[in-house]
Amino acid sequence: MSIHFSQEFQFGLENLQWEVREILCSFYLKRIDEIFTTAGCIKKSDSETKFELVNKYYDNFNWKEEEDIRKFVRVINNILTSSNYFVNDETKQRLKNKCQQLGFRVNDEFGLIHYRDLINYNTTFKGQFQAGLPFGKIKPEFVIKAEKRSQTLKFELQKGIGIIDANADVYPNFNYQKLLNLYDCTSETDQVLSMALIGMNQTRHEKNIFLSYKYKFQMNKEDVPVLIPQAWIQWHSVNKRNLRDTNSLHIDDIYRVDFVVFWKNKRFVILVDDISHYAIKRNNQWFADQESYSKRLKEDRKLQKEGWQVFRISNWELRDERDKNVVNDILEDLREFIGF
Repeated sequence: MSIHFSQEFQFGLENLQWEVREILCSFYLKRIDEIFTTAGCIKKSDSETKFELVNKYYDNFNWKEEEDIRKFVRVINNILTSSNYFVNDETKQRLKNKCQQLGFRVNDEFGLIHYRDLINYNTTFKGQFQAGLPFGKIKPEFVIKAEKRSQTLKFELQKGIGIIDANADVYPNFNYQKLLNLYDCTSETDQVLSMALIGMNQTRHEKNIFLSYKYKFQMNKEDVPVLIPQAWIQWHSVNKRNLRDTNSLHIDDIYRVDFVVFWKNKRFVILVDDISHYAIKRNNQWFADQESYSKRLKEDRKLQKEGWQVFRISNWELRDERDKNVVNDILEDLREFIGF
C-alpha cells in the first residue's frame, strides 16, 4: 500500500537512510547481506564495496510503500541487536534518537523500534491531529477530562463550531457522506449541517467559492472531497496582539485557514486572499507591500513543510461575481490540483 508522508518527514527519512548506511559500512559484506535478507530483502552480494552493496539494496526500496518501510524498520532492528563489536552503544543510541525524532517509538524493555508508531504518527489522521480538527469561525476551546485513571485533552463543543474527531474515518478520502456519518446525521439533520457549513464561511467570496463548488461537483451527493470551512490547524491561547508584546515565536503562525480537504491520503489547504494579504492601506488607498507579500510566502512554506498542499485564490479573480466562467475555471483548476 502506498502511503503519504509530509515533506519534513521525507527529509528526516533520507537522513536516517544515510545514517543507517554509514553504520552498515562498518560491517562485513556478508553481514550486510544477512541484515538485509533477514529483513525480507533479496540478496545482493555481488558488490565489491560495502557502500555499493547498501545502495543496491536501497535502490530496490520504494520509500512510499508500506511493506518496504516495514523492511527498513527490520534492518534498523537487526543493527540494534548486532554485537557491540560492530556497533557500540553510543551509535545505537544515536540511531534510536533519530528514529524517535521521526515518530518511531522505542520498546523500553528490548530497545527495538516499532513500525506501527511510525505509520500512525505520519499518515493517519489521529497521528496528525491527536485531539481532532476543529472548524468554524469561533476560536475553539479545550476541556481537560479525567477518564481511565488519566487526563485527556478534548475540544469543548460550542455553537457554531464543528470538530473532526481524531478517530474519524478521514483517509484515504473524506467526502460529505463521511462527514454526515461523523455526526450521526439523518435526512432531517442533513440540511442543518449543510446550512451550518455555509454559515461558517467568513467572507462573501469564500461563500461564493463554497457554494459554487458544492453545486458544480454535487458535493452533498457525489463521492468528491468535502470542503471544510474555517479549519483551525493550529493556534495559541493568547491573541496575536499580546504575542507581539512578548516577541513570541507564534506571532506569524497561520492559525485558521479558509478550507481544508483530505483526499487520496493527502491534505490540502485552500486560501481565498483579499487585498490585505499583499498590500497595506494608507489614507484609504491600498499600496503593494513587500512585508505582507513575504508573510504569505512564509505561510506557504510552513504549510508545505507540515505536509499541506496549498491552493490560493485571489479576491481580485472573483471581483466580477456575475462572470461565472471565472469561478468555473478556478474550480476546474482545483479539481485537477486535488485529483478527483
